[in-house]
Amino acid sequence: MKVKFTQDRVVLDGLEGTDEETRFEAGKVYDLPVTSADRWIQRGIAVLVDDGASEESEEPGAESGEITHVGGGYYELPDGRRVRGKDAALAALGE
Repeated sequence: MKVKFTQDRVVLDGLEGTDEETRFEAGKVYDLPVTSADRWIQRGIAVLVDDGASEESEEPGAESGEITHVGGGYYELPDGRRVRGKDAALAALGE
């Protein structure tokens, strides 16, 4: 699953601070296992990247205030944020 990090992060696995640490840089896209990607997305550190569309392209519903299903149980809000689950997307839309 491809995600784009919104913040720089280092994985705290005992290797941080060494040449073998795992580092994610803000603005870069990484292809991660689904469980790892989900964890970063839920923490607000990364966002799901849609392989089929340019990051600058407009998604259907972006101007109409609707949520758009983008696959894998994720929905995109009109402001570009992606959340997992329709109920969570509808709740975020109401904020």
